[in-house]
Amino acid sequence: MRKVYDHLERLVEIPENPERIVSLVPSITETLFAFGLEGRIAGRTRYCIAPPEAKEVPVVGGTKDVKAEKILSLRPDLILAEKEETPRELVERLEKEVPLYVADVENFEEGIRLIRDLGEITGKRERAEEILSALEKEYARFREEREGIGRKVFERGKRGQESLTVAYLIWRKPNMAAGSSTFIDAMLRQMGLKNVFAGRQRYPVVSEAELQAAKPDLLFLSSEPYPFSPKHREEFQRMLPDSRIHFVDGAIFSWYGVRMLQAPSYFIRLLSEIVNPL
Repeated sequence: MRKVYDHLERLVEIPENPERIVSLVPSITETLFAFGLEGRIAGRTRYCIAPPEAKEVPVVGGTKDVKAEKILSLRPDLILAEKEETPRELVERLEKEVPLYVADVENFEEGIRLIRDLGEITGKRERAEEILSALEKEYARFREEREGIGRKVFERGKRGQESLTVAYLIWRKPNMAAGSSTFIDAMLRQMGLKNVFAGRQRYPVVSEAELQAAKPDLLFLSSEPYPFSPKHREEFQRMLPDSRIHFVDGAIFSWYGVRMLQAPSYFIRLLSEIVNPL
């Protein structure tokens, strides 16, 4: 058995090479497949749909309505959960019978740590380091391009700012925004944008008046968990007539793990769309 600390600093004893893994986190499931562990994934949530091959894995429920009995019936030797999405009572029930690792990724550095940890606990250290090496190269290239785009914003005198401000909505009626201590906020900072709700924790409900008072240069409407679409543009444009609205890929902003590799090229395209009309 291997002893490791999870993101909650819980000491967890895990088999050297777990053979029956249940993942309750879509981004972790995707990362396990990237590690080449498809034959060792015994269960997933209904939201674990990437890559397409994941759909062949037995479903144990949603994220918050997972059934402990269903998970245990799969005879797992490792369960991977997430602090916010996996109910605490479920964690407490399962950890009595099965090694259970809880992730809690609130920033970019913790996303890096998770990839390394997953490589460690699944016996895929080499593959994890390959992904981390690719991440380092992609983000170094991205930061160089981002600096060039940032200079264009400054040179064109966008309200005298060196960075544009943004509000990122994840839900509608009520409107909920990404605040601080979220992976979304960390990715917005990777883009060089200033989150107008960074002073508020997690995912605050924000009123129309609060959005208007924040006066964001940009409004990002995410594709998940609420599926914003172009039909919502008029509603928010009336609310924020001076903000530019962009519909963004929610998985790019909120899925840590191997999905982080897709972010740099996506961010460059998005930043180019943003800066060109300035």
